[in-house]
Amino acid sequence: MLTFTELMDAFERGDLDDFDVSLLERAKEYEIELLSQKGYRFPEKGDLYVSSTELLVTYITVWAAPFSHGGKALLPKGEKIWIDTDLSDTKPLLVYASPVDFKKIEQVMIPEVQRTEEGYGGFCLSLTTKVLNESFILLDTGFSVEKNSTEF
Repeated sequence: MLTFTELMDAFERGDLDDFDVSLLERAKEYEIELLSQKGYRFPEKGDLYVSSTELLVTYITVWAAPFSHGGKALLPKGEKIWIDTDLSDTKPLLVYASPVDFKKIEQVMIPEVQRTEEGYGGFCLSLTTKVLNESFILLDTGFSVEKNSTEF
């Protein structure tokens, strides 16, 4: 049985042409079960993390248009990120996060040609629960940039 992440990776590589929703649901349940067995914590809105290592992450750029773009970039060790979006699932396998030092990380990760293009509206990081548990340290819960702007 493949996990949801493995299934999506296979689809992205072109190893799978098609699959049905029931297969996705079973793969998601299987991955949640495996993560739970390992004692992994599922992220929640307001969680504050620090990267414990430099790692390659996926980012998604936001535009004032009906499309998005993205890529991969290195997130330096020691960078703080937080889960700033409401989660529709109590056991999410993937979440969107923002760097606490948004402008600094934006300069490092997002190519200037994108940052300066008309309609660019920022970016977010796309992180799996597995990556959050293995490559980040949970620092706090209930975090928000506005609430903690002087602390971090």
